[in-house]
Amino acid sequence: MATRSALQRLWVVLAPWWACLACLACLGGCGPGVGGTGTGTETEPPPGAANVALRPLCQSNFADLLSCGGVPGSPTSALGTTLAWLADSASSRNALLRIEGNAADLEIVCAGVQFSGTWGQVAGQAPRFHGVARSVSGAATQVASLSVSRSGAGVAVQLFSASGQALTDVIALDVVAAPPPLVSACP
Repeated sequence: MATRSALQRLWVVLAPWWACLACLACLGGCGPGVGGTGTGTETEPPPGAANVALRPLCQSNFADLLSCGGVPGSPTSALGTTLAWLADSASSRNALLRIEGNAADLEIVCAGVQFSGTWGQVAGQAPRFHGVARSVSGAATQVASLSVSRSGAGVAVQLFSASGQALTDVIALDVVAAPPPLVSACP
């Protein structure tokens, strides 16, 4: 059996993303006036959102905390990391960051907030995860970004709206082997 080339492996990773984007484009006709209910919240991308350039997460300043393959700059490292978990506590968590490939999902239980995004960079700004934040109830959705920076043996994360307003406080996270149990009560 022949070994897959780096380009083939990259295609295997990116093909589902392109398929998802194609599906979303097809759903663009749903909404008021075309048979939709019109009850959903509208999420407009911020000015300049099209200028987000995807970047390899394994070239970030916290890549050593992840499970990146290959040397930085190689096609293998461009595929991102294998599954990594970071939490605010190893015994009972309020915040959990799941990172795989070049994407991240953050859940902050007590704030009732979830975020999903992909590592990228807007010209003149530091790289960060760009995506969508939503309330756990699903009532509010907005374009947002997640700033991640080194902090001791872990990272510090903070969620921002498209206009740059902080949506959360800074949260310190450390690498954990698996998601810890949820907090039993929120303050």
